[in-house]
Parts: sequence; structure tokens; C-alpha cells
Amino acid sequence: MAEIEEQSKTVAPCPTFSGDDGNQPGTQLDPSLGFERWHSKFCTYLQLKGITDPGPQAPEGDRNRFEAKRVGHLKNFLRGSASNLVYGLSHADQGSYNRILAALREAYSLNPHTAWQAFKSRVLRSGEVVDSLLAALRSLLSLAAPSLTGVDAERLLKLQFVAALPDESLMKNQVLARDLVTTPLTELLQTAKSFTKPPGSQSNVVAPPDPPLMAATFYGKGKKGFGKGASKGRSGKPFFPYGKGKGISTTVASSQFGPRGQRWPFSSQAQPSGKSFNSSPVPTRRWYQDGKGNWQQPITSKVCWTCHQPGHLQRNCPSFGVAAALWEEQEES
Repeated sequence: MAEIEEQSKTVAPCPTFSGDDGNQPGTQLDPSLGFERWHSKFCTYLQLKGITDPGPQAPEGDRNRFEAKRVGHLKNFLRGSASNLVYGLSHADQGSYNRILAALREAYSLNPHTAWQAFKSRVLRSGEVVDSLLAALRSLLSLAAPSLTGVDAERLLKLQFVAALPDESLMKNQVLARDLVTTPLTELLQTAKSFTKPPGSQSNVVAPPDPPLMAATFYGKGKKGFGKGASKGRSGKPFFPYGKGKGISTTVASSQFGPRGQRWPFSSQAQPSGKSFNSSPVPTRRWYQDGKGNWQQPITSKVCWTCHQPGHLQRNCPSFGVAAALWEEQEES
């Protein structure tokens, strides 16, 4: 007895019931089952408090004390219109737990027709677990057909449970793959839970590294350029790779640009032999994509600004002589 009293001190209080829409426990998932959900929690609260039915064979005094305790706890957790309804009953009805429960169900629970319509239209809501769906279906079916039990009740629960799952989902397809006639409802529930996507889960997709700066144009007043003698360049000259003022510095890795950023006036077939500007990827200090679209690490930081090939600087670029000869041939023609 001392253990029960000590345990009752640590039991969390039962939620109250007022009968007002939107204030019922569990109404976020199913507003129509507000009273039934609250009554289930109230029964659990009585069990945790140690208030259990002594049975018909118990002495009359024990049964009277049990009745008085649960009636008192029931009235204590009623608020609003539900409390006014109970205290408006006769004195004899207020002392009977079953009569109070019948009055509350008549006022706040569903009638069989409404419960059956809610049972047929019940679906799995967003963020709801399948256990809550099955519990709601059981409650609605018990209100719609209280006399329906056993195999017939389980058969109806199976059909509506499968129909309530999201269409064209992996969870529903896996449940439909089972034999609905011979498979118990508990196994169907476990199958649905196994293929339920956890809320908030996302696939771990690793983003590729930032693409290299293949072509960039910088505008700025009073900005210094790049490389040796950066502050000595002519201001405002287009395609000048370094300088200050309002000049444009363009760094482009493409076959359509020749020495010092000038465009080739001829097609790709007339490029210098053995010196194709697309023959190899442009190595930079950042990640770059090769010709097959694969990301590669930088090869070297020593890159020519003219032909964009690694291994030499701009002043030693071998394309200067070839390009000048081609320009002369193009002008003569």
C-alpha cells in the first residue's frame, strides 16, 4: 500500500476536458476523437494511481470506495461546458460513473452514422505515425459498430488501414504485396512501419566543389592589376591583362582567344599546328573540370596567361611567334 501511495505522488496529472472544440487532447490529429482520447488517458491515469476495479466478488465497501474515487477524479478533470453538464445531472446520476460517462459520450462523442463516415474517410496525415492511424480506426469502428468484434472487425480494419495509406507510396505497395486474408493486422502494421520514412530525413548529397573561374571580367576604378608591373599598365585599354583605372582585365580559357586576349580571326582548323588551346584542361589554383566533365585537382600554379598551358610563363610562351606569323598571313590574304 505504501508503494502505491509513493507511486501516486509521482504520477503526472491527467489532462482536463472542457468539451470545447480545439482544446481537446489529441485534437491536432483527429478532432472527432477528442473525448475518446481523453477518456483513454483518464483510465490510464486511474491505473497509475492504483485505482483499479476490485471485481464483483469484492466486499461492497471496497466497490463503493472504488466508485467514489473514480467519480471524484472524473469530476475533478472536467472544465467548461463538460463540467456544467455533469453538475447539471441529478444527484443520483452524479454518483454513478457509468451514468456520467454515458451523458458525456452522448454530448461530445460521435453517433454511429458520423463515426462510420469518419472511419471510411480516415487517411494517414502528414507527420502522423501508422500506430496513431490504427488507434483512430479502432476507436471510430468501436463507435460506429460496438457489437462488431473478432474476425469481422479485424477484416474491416485491414481494408481501411490499407486504404488510408498514401497512394503510390512504397509503404502501401509493400503492404499490398502481403496476403490481406491470411496476414494478421499486427504484421501489416509492422510492414508499414518498416517502410515509413522518418520525419525530417534527407539524403546526404555531397555538393561538388566550386567550378573554376574559367572566364572572369573585373571592373574597378583605381584597382591594381595582376602580376609584375601591375600599376604601370595603360588605363582604359580593353583586353589589357593588367593595369589600373577603368581598364578591363579578362582571363579566358578558350580556343577562340589568341595572344593577349585577342580573338582568332580564323577557324579552329587554322590554329597553329601542334598548339591547340583545348588540348588540355586549364590548371588553376582551384578545382577544374576536364574534357570528360570530371573534377580534377590543380596541376600546378605556373600557368601561361596567353595560351593557358602549364609549365611556362607568358614571357616564354612559344605561341607568340606562331601567332604573329599567322596574323601576317591573314592580313596579306
